[in-house]
Amino acid sequence: MIFGWRKGDSSNSEKPFEPQPEKARKFFDHARTVGATEQLDYSLKLFANGLKFDPGNMVAHQGMYEVACKFHDQKSPASGKDLKEIEGPGPIDKMVVTEYTWMRDLNNVTAAMRFMEAAGKAGQSEVGQWLAPKLINMLRNAMQKKPLKKVWVQAIDLFSEVEAWNEAFASGEEAQRLDPSDGALEQRIRQLTAARAIQQGGYQQNFGQTGGFRAQVRDTEKQRQLEASNNISGAGGSEEIAMDKARKDFDDNPMSPEAINRYGSLLRKRGQADDEAKAIEVFLAGFKRLNEYRFKMNADDLRIAAVRRSERTAREQLEQAPDNPQLQMTHDAARTKLLEIEGEVFRERVQKYPTNREMKADLGRVEYELGNYQDAMAAFQAAKDDPKLKVNSAWMLGRCFSKEGWHSEAVSEYKEALGALDMSQTEKELDIKYDLMLALMELAKLEKSAAHAKEAVDLCSAIVRKNISYKDVRSRRKEIDELVRAYG
Repeated sequence: MIFGWRKGDSSNSEKPFEPQPEKARKFFDHARTVGATEQLDYSLKLFANGLKFDPGNMVAHQGMYEVACKFHDQKSPASGKDLKEIEGPGPIDKMVVTEYTWMRDLNNVTAAMRFMEAAGKAGQSEVGQWLAPKLINMLRNAMQKKPLKKVWVQAIDLFSEVEAWNEAFASGEEAQRLDPSDGALEQRIRQLTAARAIQQGGYQQNFGQTGGFRAQVRDTEKQRQLEASNNISGAGGSEEIAMDKARKDFDDNPMSPEAINRYGSLLRKRGQADDEAKAIEVFLAGFKRLNEYRFKMNADDLRIAAVRRSERTAREQLEQAPDNPQLQMTHDAARTKLLEIEGEVFRERVQKYPTNREMKADLGRVEYELGNYQDAMAAFQAAKDDPKLKVNSAWMLGRCFSKEGWHSEAVSEYKEALGALDMSQTEKELDIKYDLMLALMELAKLEKSAAHAKEAVDLCSAIVRKNISYKDVRSRRKEIDELVRAYG
């Protein structure tokens, strides 16, 4: 099973769960206090223990995530002893354990998938919807080089379980792109399209007969569990009643972080015509009122997501007609706009969280794409200290050096990236070897070095033996042979 994740069977507790927000608040208040003093591990445990009493408190989930972003630099996954301090018998307890496990290791796709699965089983749909955009981005990054249909099919199940229809639909699109001939998958995507339209249209509660369309998308018993928990409404009413209540709370309690987060989150989830723009407005208002940067991050994530959708649409249109100059111009403009907004956002985040290496890796990628190679170098050099980011960061640092003509330094970085590869990253090996081969060729020309030319030959031979159709490796072989003859 991909990423070591398997969807297993688990029975929910028969005893109804009753939230205890007053009891949870003591944990949350203490968690924020110790988090401000950099006792990050303790803060995460306090948040986790509080969420066992009030799992629907989305402000607490977000607060825990912000602590986890700071803790990420300590490279300390949860131990069995840590988990025993949080464990419990019910589905809420199990969800919180998986959340804490992921928070201790934010780059771990397996842990995030288990957290999503547990949220679905616990009936915590709002928690799953909060996690959904983070998880789908993790999946896209993890499968950039080696996309796998079965992973996206698993993701459809997970996102559907918590009614994250946008992410479920996007997962279906990724799976269908890998296997357009799958008729069952095509039918499922049609169902997801309808589910998403129902959600965005705001008439989900009145669709069809008893059970309606949602019963076709998911098992009726699982649906019963979600409807019983009714976390998204917060008051047992319809979506529109929940929205009206959230809007009123936002207006009546302008300094309440819970009111800001709930209204913005509901707008983001509903996804009707102007909801995304309104959610951005709400989160920015929260940031202005309370100076809590997480609200600015929420708004920026929505801005980036909107521009990214436009870029993806332009790219897909260009792929259908690659010789169309108008489509090329449209895609170029969309990509430039995406990179510019990402650069703006990630530069600000790196200033806000200077020790967060994952953010620096994101910034490095954008600076590289923008052609700001020296700025990208600084970002990748900082990110490389994180073992989970070392391979990509060293590889991209090598590319930066190559772009600047510093081929000796590039060779060293490519070799460091190859030396850090493990079994989960073997799909990157040919790409890095190819870049190393090019750098060695340039170095051979500059230094008139037979040794560098011979090393490039050996690399080229290794690539050819693995995949003779890889890029332009056959013509490169002829070029390298000429270098060997010239300097040998």
